[in-house]
Amino acid sequence: MPNVAPYLDKKDLQETFRVLAIDRIPQRKRTDSGLTKKIIRVAPTANVYQISSDQKDLADNIKNTLPYFNYFLVELGLDVLLEKGSSVPELLFEANLRSDRQYKTDVTAYDISPNDTIKHVTIASGKVSLNITKLLEFVFSKVGVPIVSPLSIDINPITFEWGYDKYRIDAAGKKNYNVHWKIYDTPNVQAFNPTVMLKARKDVKTIDAYVKATYKLRTSLFHSDIRTTTRKVPILT
Repeated sequence: MPNVAPYLDKKDLQETFRVLAIDRIPQRKRTDSGLTKKIIRVAPTANVYQISSDQKDLADNIKNTLPYFNYFLVELGLDVLLEKGSSVPELLFEANLRSDRQYKTDVTAYDISPNDTIKHVTIASGKVSLNITKLLEFVFSKVGVPIVSPLSIDINPITFEWGYDKYRIDAAGKKNYNVHWKIYDTPNVQAFNPTVMLKARKDVKTIDAYVKATYKLRTSLFHSDIRTTTRKVPILT
């Protein structure tokens, strides 16, 4: 039996999904320098694009709110690197939005992607295109297939690649300041880049996302629930 953390005995290893801190994961005895390293961590930065008030093809009901609100397209990230024989079959990604203002609702998720409109997704080519409509809402389509009323901005469309042909997703947080994505029913969760359309009051000066992930790590030795350290990701500074 390889060496493991002292609080796990043989009986413990038969249990499914013990909750561990990320820095106390049982490890095999290392015989190399880095080739068996596991990396599952929240990216420290986000890609942020502010929707300009000069965007001429916005829907009228969005234009009417621009004197009072700013809109930001925000792409968060999770880095995943696993050794051979390890997998992450399930993952919960959480983002708590905060600003310098007193009220939490001064910054909310106007829309989120991916969402759970279709919980079970099968992608024949492994690629889907994320588009943004004139209503600043996300819509998925097959790569190369046009959508109705797209917004013409430089970052449109965004292409997602998924190495496996299926996954199941639950998402929550639209019109809220707490956003959650849960991915499961897949052989292995890969690097994950959820996207949020933020709506913030004009007087908001700073926005941060406090992000963490909880995931199931499966190896030949054990199955465990592991939680990453919450990371502060700056969005507007």
